[in-house]
Amino acid sequence: DALDSAKFFEAVDASNTKLLEDLKDHPTWYSNAQKENITWSVQSARETADFVHAVVAFKKNQEAAIVEDRRWKMEDRENVEDGRDGRWKMEDGKNREEEAAKEQNRRIEQGKLAEVKALAESPCEDWSAKGDRANAIMKMTREKFGSPVSAAMKEFIAHPSEATLRATGKSSVIAMTPDEADEAVETAEIFAKIAADAAKLGRDKNINAALQENCNWSETITREIVEFARAVATFKAAQQP
Repeated sequence: DALDSAKFFEAVDASNTKLLEDLKDHPTWYSNAQKENITWSVQSARETADFVHAVVAFKKNQEAAIVEDRRWKMEDRENVEDGRDGRWKMEDGKNREEEAAKEQNRRIEQGKLAEVKALAESPCEDWSAKGDRANAIMKMTREKFGSPVSAAMKEFIAHPSEATLRATGKSSVIAMTPDEADEAVETAEIFAKIAADAAKLGRDKNINAALQENCNWSETITREIVEFARAVATFKAAQQP
């Protein structure tokens, strides 16, 4: 969940950074209110991404500790019960397979992130090249990671229930209180409004096609996030006694 959030906010940051560069190069394109909102959006997206990356690192350390503890318990149990109960060996083998699959998926995701970071750190000679790179980063991000709103999340939107909510695998969302779910809706709506305004501004100003494509993508996924957040809030409210 944390990694998905980090990827989303990094994508938003890449889009907003390009708008910030345009703001500096073409200050007359934007009103004072738009300038303030773009600057705030860039700062908040970066701060959120930094926080979520810290959560990812913390969760990985926790997971590594759990895996190590489980390994020691397995070895101790094998030493005591080796040859007595074949069911335990089958269980241990299944656990190892699951851990191997998780590790393989993690490496694939890390490889994708490495490609995005390599592109982000590539040298640029002027502001035009920086703009092209920002657009390329956004395009690579959406092609490699897709929308943060998964098929399971869309299924919950269509058929909200305890089962479909748990199927999303979003533990933080599952544990939300009704008040927290309402706050999540408000936050999602803020970012959706920013993305929608940026996309509309791009259409009005006839901006670069690649940048417009990325702005449209941000508008779409933030709208989908709002739909999911609203579905969660409605479901949580209905669960109250």
